[in-house]
Amino acid sequence: MKKFSNFYIFSFASIMVIVVAAVLSVAALILQPLQERNVAIEKMRNILSSIHVESTAADAQEKYNRYIVETFVINSEGEKLEGFDAFTIDMRVEMRKPLEERHLPVLWA
Repeated sequence: MKKFSNFYIFSFASIMVIVVAAVLSVAALILQPLQERNVAIEKMRNILSSIHVESTAADAQEKYNRYIVETFVINSEGEKLEGFDAFTIDMRVEMRKPLEERHLPVLWA
C-alpha cells in the first residue's frame, strides 16, 4: 500500500476545493440570467392567478401581455408617479416604509 505524505494530502485537498469552488462560481454566473427570468415568469404567473387566469411557464409572458393592459406606480395619495416600473416594485420593501414614502404598483387588467 502506498503511503502519501501529509503535504500531498493537504495539497490535493486544497486544489480540489479551489477547482470545485471555481466551477460552482462559473455555473452560478452563467445561470443567473435564467434564474432572473424564472423569477419574472413566476411573478407574472402569480399576478395572472390573482385575476383567475391559469397559465404555465411557457405561456405566462404572452398571457401577461394580453391581460395586463397598463401598469403604473402611485404614491399613498393616489397620484401617478413617473419614472417607476410597476413590475419591479418589491412590495415587501415598500410595506416597511412609512406611508408617505411608499410607491405602490397598479396593474390594470
